[in-house]
Amino acid sequence: MTQQCTLGELDEALASLADQENYIPDEIIIEEEKGEYAIFVNDLRILIPSLSLELREGYYGLWQEAEDYYMADFDLTAIYKMDAAPEDYLLWAQGSPLIALYNYTHTDMDALASTPCTIVFPDGE
Repeated sequence: MTQQCTLGELDEALASLADQENYIPDEIIIEEEKGEYAIFVNDLRILIPSLSLELREGYYGLWQEAEDYYMADFDLTAIYKMDAAPEDYLLWAQGSPLIALYNYTHTDMDALASTPCTIVFPDGE
């Protein structure tokens, strides 16, 4: 399943998905330093064909020894070349997809916000 929107509409589109009970994204660890931190992204992909890039949202987790798990410290966006494996990210940046992409591309914010994108659910969703 896919959903079309612009990058400027992306946060609202993703928030509406979070309100739906039928989709809970799987998390994928893309980087880990055992006992210190891990970087997680979800399996929902945001394709931006005009830039030949895709995005995945996630979070930076700090290891909590007493609880034996990674606790989310901050949200992040990982940027990829199109169709790259989750662990083959170009970079990750704290914050929303639009801001992360703006910092990566240095493109005019208004032009970037009007860029079409496609939210792609994993197979079977």
